[in-house]
Amino acid sequence: MKEWVNRPPEIAALLNPAFCGFLMSTSLDAYTQNVNEGAPYAFPFVMLPLVLHKSTRQAFPRSSRTAFSAWITNADTAIAKIGFAERTKNLAPYVKEALIFAMQHNSIYVTESGRLKTSNPAPKSFPNATQEVNECVRAAVMCGKWFSMAGDFKTAMALLGVKP
Repeated sequence: MKEWVNRPPEIAALLNPAFCGFLMSTSLDAYTQNVNEGAPYAFPFVMLPLVLHKSTRQAFPRSSRTAFSAWITNADTAIAKIGFAERTKNLAPYVKEALIFAMQHNSIYVTESGRLKTSNPAPKSFPNATQEVNECVRAAVMCGKWFSMAGDFKTAMALLGVKP
């Protein structure tokens, strides 16, 4: 991974560890509203590639009432699976960097059972945020709700064409 000062501005902005860590915390907050013991360690590695990919994020349904399995297997939204494994692999170093950042800043912690939880509730609104930031936050909340209701996380990963 390139040193921070050598990263292109677009990469530095979108993959900023504070922003990505915030999205993780926001998503974990939504996840733990349904599953109190926290999310699996692999969760941020799946969530961030879905949230940060604009075409995928914009294809999300309006509500988490649409099951993740129904959404991902729908022909109209199958675009989310195209290149997903490669995106996941490419984003892994940034996910790790953001996870470390969030843990160092006491936003996320690992439970005794190895699950991820958020230390503090995520803010509910951002008055000065751009539309894209708000879309990312909404998508992070959606992923947290979706995956908390999806049952076995490995099944959700398999539907995306990746494995732990």
